[in-house]
Amino acid sequence: MLILTFQALSLITAISTALLAGTYFIFHNTVMIVLAEQCGMKMMNRINKVILNKTFLTIFVLSPLCSLLLLIIGLTGGQLTTQTPLLYGTLLSILGFLITIRFNVPLNNRLALAVESDKNMWEHYLVHWVIWNQRRYYISTLAVAGFLF
Repeated sequence: MLILTFQALSLITAISTALLAGTYFIFHNTVMIVLAEQCGMKMMNRINKVILNKTFLTIFVLSPLCSLLLLIIGLTGGQLTTQTPLLYGTLLSILGFLITIRFNVPLNNRLALAVESDKNMWEHYLVHWVIWNQRRYYISTLAVAGFLF
């Protein structure tokens, strides 16, 4: 039963983390480039409201929660060692979540409170949010690699 739970958690964590990596990738590769060109501040605020839906929030919470459970079950049950890529996948998945909570969400909150004509805020947001998004994109992608090997 514990092995089945571990395998199921591994699959759920891999899928949810891959979905997040894809979300971060599309912002990195396309969305932020377009938003930097025109009406970006207004559109980003709209995106930040729309994305907070049941589907996204479920995936967003599922990835680090399942990673934490995998970590606990795997370390106590002996399935995870320092030689296990899955160990690093779980740790990286949790790190991606922490980056979002510590850096991206506060920047989103500051942007929501800013006046739309505040170009300095938008420029600050673009630089810093994009840097942290890029980091969580890379980290989440590496986490998925850890789940696959």
